[in-house]
Amino acid sequence: MKEVRGSYWRHRLSRFLKQNSRRRWSNFVLVEAQYRLGVSRVHGLPPLMYIDPINYCNLHCSLCPTGQRTLGRKSGRMPVDMFRNIVDQIADRVYIVNLYNWGEPLLHPRIFDMADYAASKGLSVRMSSNLNRMTSEQARLMVESGLEELLVDFDGATQVTYERYRIGGNLAVVVENVRKIIEVKRQLKSPFPLVTARTLVTRRNESEIPAIRALAWSLGVDRFCTAPVYVDVNRAEDTREWLPESGRTAKRTPPNQPRKCDQLWRNLTVSWDGGVFPCCWFHQREYDFADVSGGAGLAAVWNNEEFVKSRSFLAGKTEAAPDTACGWCRGYPEYYYRY
Repeated sequence: MKEVRGSYWRHRLSRFLKQNSRRRWSNFVLVEAQYRLGVSRVHGLPPLMYIDPINYCNLHCSLCPTGQRTLGRKSGRMPVDMFRNIVDQIADRVYIVNLYNWGEPLLHPRIFDMADYAASKGLSVRMSSNLNRMTSEQARLMVESGLEELLVDFDGATQVTYERYRIGGNLAVVVENVRKIIEVKRQLKSPFPLVTARTLVTRRNESEIPAIRALAWSLGVDRFCTAPVYVDVNRAEDTREWLPESGRTAKRTPPNQPRKCDQLWRNLTVSWDGGVFPCCWFHQREYDFADVSGGAGLAAVWNNEEFVKSRSFLAGKTEAAPDTACGWCRGYPEYYYRY
């Protein structure tokens, strides 16, 4: 489910037209063509990047590996110099930088310096936050930083339902912080960041979706959407407790035929410590395809042995599954952590 205010797409289009360039558009068309053709060694850079500034969080969400402390990676935050180096390498070709992945971005003390730097290079910067910890100063910096969109988690219309999944969270704090951001936007006469309220649909909150939607719209958000909760289907207890009644039938193994997963062509994910993932689904250090913390160029990493053999397999050009995360995922990440 996705609903938007009438001005949402107008503001998005306005920002896109300002950020677009011949180089970015040419890169997008080139990469998209290579994805459709199943090219293993890709010329150009992915139009979308996830750069995770920090991989720890103030909450303990029930199904999140960060919240449950099972991330399989040392916790830390990305140095600003590393972030700037990555942005400098991608700025002329990439469209979107998602400044989040497995942590709470607002816990990084330089997060708005990072957002401001990426935005100054013409990138569309987006962030996701549980918004349980934010100061009035951060609200102002958020609006002034050039952040284009903020995704806020609304997983219940009442505190009882909300904290069932967002353990340690306070819905009233989230509501107040959204109001602060929207008030600062009004004061500064800025439509940005566009605020999206998102609900992860679980068995615990699916009956409250209409009430959650009404709450979000009453606060003045720009968009409301729902998304599936990600359940490890090998854990019967989690499936029984969290899978919505309206959810699909859980499957325990992916089909034998690999899928040409677009993640390996259309986006790239970098962890706080410079580890490069094949996609944003993964978080364990052992599944990294490369490490750019020492200054390795992203263009070279994008076509290293792990990426090339993984693309070749998922495009159906080789039969043997590679010894990478993509080899056992087979292009079906929903079987990894999703119903």
